[in-house]
Amino acid sequence: MRAYEALILLDPTLDTEQIEQTMRRFLEAVQKNGGVIENLEPLGRRRLAYEIRGHREGIYVLMTFRSTSQAPNELRRALRLSDSVLRSMVVRAPEKSAAKAGAAGEESRAASEPAEAPEGSPAAVEAR
Repeated sequence: MRAYEALILLDPTLDTEQIEQTMRRFLEAVQKNGGVIENLEPLGRRRLAYEIRGHREGIYVLMTFRSTSQAPNELRRALRLSDSVLRSMVVRAPEKSAAKAGAAGEESRAASEPAEAPEGSPAAVEAR
């Protein structure tokens, strides 16, 4: 099973009960398709950079889960069908082991490359 993250932007006019009911539907969509919810974190009400459907702010919720590829597809479908969702994004989260291996590879590559001379130093002038 792979790790996924979903960032959901909800309508700011929803009350607490409606938010819980809406999120329960999304959790069920993941769980019915074999997914396991790892974390559900309400990030709160935030001001938007631009107006979306007449709203200048929205309620952000971050959900992390592990599943096969079918659960994220079903979650995307449920998010599109919900009128209370202003925007959403479901992406594959980087695996912890892959992230560690990538960081180690970058460190070894940086160590093997020569450092650049600061702008205006004699070495930088000679390199031109």
